[in-house]
Amino acid sequence: IVIEGSSLLANDRRIDNLGAVQTGGLTLSLATSGTDNEAQVDGSDVLFLTTGGSAPWTFTYTIMDAANNTAVATVTVNNDAVEQPFTLQIVKIGTVTYDAGSNTTSQSFDFIGVANNTLEIETTTNLAGAWSSLGNQTTGATGSFTVTISGAGNQVSTWPGTRFFRARLVTP
Repeated sequence: IVIEGSSLLANDRRIDNLGAVQTGGLTLSLATSGTDNEAQVDGSDVLFLTTGGSAPWTFTYTIMDAANNTAVATVTVNNDAVEQPFTLQIVKIGTVTYDAGSNTTSQSFDFIGVANNTLEIETTTNLAGAWSSLGNQTTGATGSFTVTISGAGNQVSTWPGTRFFRARLVTP
């Protein structure tokens, strides 16, 4: 589950040197997993996954202000619906093709996962590099969907031989 950082920070405040309440300028800097769950900061959000047990689960997150002052807060997750994990497998990797008519190179990837989910799919060719969004994909009744990656020009000879994917469950 993606927990939006803005919803976590909505109740966080800091008091400045003059005693005024400040709500802006706070960022998530760390999420610490609790018992039977995993939590990690991803950009401005927290990715949360249960690994066992049943609700409620707790995790902590650390916020930081512009002066690098930090504070820790605890989140309690009471929803048993988060126990529904999703799986995702690549079942077919298409051939890299060049279409002279549109002057594009493309490659398709067929996936199968849990039926009737919406997943946000991202890809990279370097795990230490930036991830690119491929948008949301709906698995439908069969759990399958296809992602096609395209690039301008004839890139067949330079097309990456290795590609990594990650997915976030948007709606179960």
